[in-house]
Amino acid sequence: MASQQEFSGRLTDKRAFVTGASRGIGRVVAEAFVAAGASVALCARRPEPLNAVVAELRSTGGDVFAIAADCSVADEAKRAVEEAHAALGGLDAVVNVAGIHPAWARVGEHPIESWDSTIQTNLSGCFYVCRYALPFLVSSGGGAIVNVSSVSAQRGWQLYVPYNVAKAGIECLTKTIAVEYADDGIRANSVIPGVIDAGMTFDILEKDPGQREGLVAMNPMHRLGSAEEVAEAIVWLASDASSYTTGIALAVDGGFLA
Repeated sequence: MASQQEFSGRLTDKRAFVTGASRGIGRVVAEAFVAAGASVALCARRPEPLNAVVAELRSTGGDVFAIAADCSVADEAKRAVEEAHAALGGLDAVVNVAGIHPAWARVGEHPIESWDSTIQTNLSGCFYVCRYALPFLVSSGGGAIVNVSSVSAQRGWQLYVPYNVAKAGIECLTKTIAVEYADDGIRANSVIPGVIDAGMTFDILEKDPGQREGLVAMNPMHRLGSAEEVAEAIVWLASDASSYTTGIALAVDGGFLA
C-alpha cells in the first residue's frame, strides 16, 4: 500500500470536496488528499468527529475545512457544495464516500424504512452532491468525480438489498456523468471496494469478530483490504495521472469479483 510520502505532490493545487470524511474510508481519503497536496473541504453529518479530523489535519499543515451537512437532503447537499466552493475558491475534485448500512433482511421482509433511508443516503445523496457540484466543475474548466461503490453492486449480497441497489445505481450514475460531461473536461469514475477493514465493515466485525474468518476465506488474497488501498485508487482517479480514464468502475477487492 502507498505511504503518505508516496501520495506527496500528486494533487498539488487541486481543490477537493469529500463526503463521509469523519471516519472510515472517507477519513483516510481526506488524509491521502492532504498528503497529496490538495486543499480539502471535509463533509459529514456530525460536527464533533468531523471537527476533530480537521483539527488533526491542520496540525500537520493541511489546508482543510469542515462542513457539517446531511447530503441525503437536497438542500443540505447544495449548501455543502456551495460552502466548499466558496472556502476552496473553486472545485477540481469531488469524492462521494458517505453511506449507511441497511437492516439485514430478505427482500420480502425488508423494512420499508430501511430501504428508504439507505437509498436516500447512499444513492440520492451521491446524486445530489454530483448535481450541485457539476456546474462548479464545468466553470472551473473540468475536474474529476470519484464515487465509492461496492462489490455488493455486482454480486447481490444476501439480506442487503437496498445497499446493493444503491451501489449499483451509483455505478450507473457515474457512467452517465462520464458520457454527458466528457466534452466539459470532467471525468467520472467509481471505485469498488471489497471487504475493507474500516468504517462500516469494522463496525460489523467489532460486534461479531467471528465473521472475520469467513470474510477472509471468501477472498482470493486471503485478507481484508485497507482503507489506504482504496484511497490510493481514489487519489489516482482524481489526479492528472488518470487523464484518459473515465466511466470505469475500478475494483479494489483482492480479486473478489474476478
